[in-house]
Amino acid sequence: VLMLPMGRNDGMEDDMRFLVTEKGRHLCRIRVKETGLSHSVAMIIPMFGRVGRLRENQNIEITNL
Repeated sequence: VLMLPMGRNDGMEDDMRFLVTEKGRHLCRIRVKETGLSHSVAMIIPMFGRVGRLRENQNIEITNL
């Protein structure tokens, strides 16, 4: 589970899918499960990437799929 500091005010919607990268390295794919006004909760999609490289408070980039 990932908490993202973006929500409906930023254009996030439930069921959106993203590619998560750090410095150009593919980490995983996620699907937004719940959106609030200023934050979202996303689930990691299994079998896509290296989830073990995710760390708390890590600066990541997400790209809409």
